[in-house]
This record gives sequence, C-alpha cells and structure tokens, in this order.
Amino acid sequence: MREVSIECSPCKVLILRALPWGADSRALRWATIYSPRPIRWGCWGTHASEHQDEVILRWRPSIGYAHFVIGYVAFIVMSFFYAIKHLRRGDILLCIDLETALLGMFAAKLRGAKIHYDMADPFFLAKPAPCRTFWKNLEAWCIRMADLATAPHESRFKLFFAKQPS
Repeated sequence: MREVSIECSPCKVLILRALPWGADSRALRWATIYSPRPIRWGCWGTHASEHQDEVILRWRPSIGYAHFVIGYVAFIVMSFFYAIKHLRRGDILLCIDLETALLGMFAAKLRGAKIHYDMADPFFLAKPAPCRTFWKNLEAWCIRMADLATAPHESRFKLFFAKQPS
C-alpha cells in the first residue's frame, strides 16, 4: 500500500455508506476524525432531515427482499456517479464496507482521489451472499487497492483472510 497523508488542507472527504446519515456510529466516528476537512456524505435512505441533500438514493424499502436487492444494486451504481461528480484530485474517499467500495474506488481512481477503505465486517460473513470465496477475494483486492485500509483487530482479521495486509 502507498503512504497516505490525511494532512492535505484543501482536500475534502466524501463518505459513502449504505446506511442513512446518523444511523451509523462508525461513519460518525470517521466524520469526527476527518472533521478538520469539509465532509460530504453519500448515503442510502433518509434519517436526519438536515442531511437529506446528501442522500444518493432516498428510496429505501422497509419490506421485501426483492425490493431491497434492487435498491441495493441501484445504490451501488449511483454511488459511482455521485463520487465522480463530487471527487477531485487529492480528495479522500472513505468507503465503508464493500458495497460502497465496489464502484466508489473506481470513481476515486478516475478522479485522482485517495481511497480509505473501512472494513469492519467482511462482506462474505456479514451479508447472505452466495459464492463466499468470490466475495472474500474481491474484498481482499479492495484492501490492496486502497491507499489506507482499516480492518478488524489482527486476531479477528486472521479468522477471515489468509494473511494480514501490510
């Protein structure tokens, strides 16, 4: 991984999260850490009315597996376009979990932004997805592609992956 400094003064931080703003303590913690910089949120669904202008996709189904899957895929695709629109060279993209990293990292690379990938729980364990080996390898690739990756404690990480990333 490349050395990344979060000390670039004019850069902004774009946080992508598949939960509504304010519904996730982890995203709010990162916002506090990055607070010296301007922060923009890209989330799925509305939770706090003062942040509804930052919502990528307002529709978040409350029931129905099929509606949730369709919304999930729509959010992932729209995250790419949201990141392309709002990122500039030197900005920082914080992808929280694999769903935002899939296309968000690609947008960040195209824009010259730095990538911070936060993986608290591996996708292949946290989501009821088939082909677990595929998702495990994809997440390991995302970790390698990120400029900065935060992951579970080393003891937990070894349960999920063959080796600890550098």
